[in-house]
Amino acid sequence: MLSFLQYLQEQLTKGTIWQGNSWYHPTIGHINTGFAQTHNGQTTEPATYHIGFVARNPHIFGLTPEDMIQKIEEHDPESYGKEVLADLQSGAQDVHPPLARHLFNQGWVRVSASGKTLYTEGPQRGLLGFAKHVRDKYPDIQALNMDVRGERSTSHALNSMEEIDHWISQGGNPGLRSRMIPS
Repeated sequence: MLSFLQYLQEQLTKGTIWQGNSWYHPTIGHINTGFAQTHNGQTTEPATYHIGFVARNPHIFGLTPEDMIQKIEEHDPESYGKEVLADLQSGAQDVHPPLARHLFNQGWVRVSASGKTLYTEGPQRGLLGFAKHVRDKYPDIQALNMDVRGERSTSHALNSMEEIDHWISQGGNPGLRSRMIPS
């Protein structure tokens, strides 16, 4: 017989397919960014999921620290690119829209997952590749929510594997269950 705590753990993790955050690129594949490391209730290593992860691992994304500093300073010439990069690497900051936009322009998709639901953001071609990846590798996913970034920003809510298959068969048709995202 399970203890109450064991029962709760089993029920909370039952059906969990994918937890956490990651990046995906159609030609490179899926990169899991991991979770925050804790020890005795204290966070020992910050969880850098988005741009912070990129700043800590720029080589994975075809960047160098110098490239990142240049992108930071191009967007805000008054900023100190090295300091902003250090904040991103340390986890003090995890968001930098111009760097995210650069990655989206390169085809990268940002992914957040909870159980059987995935939340994504990226360019249309990257999202189409990611939807195929999900269909082929994770057939038990129940929902795929996508924010398309590019010339025409839209949002898609696909609530079953059948809808994901249909969306893929339509070549990522922006008209299927989508809504415009205000600029």
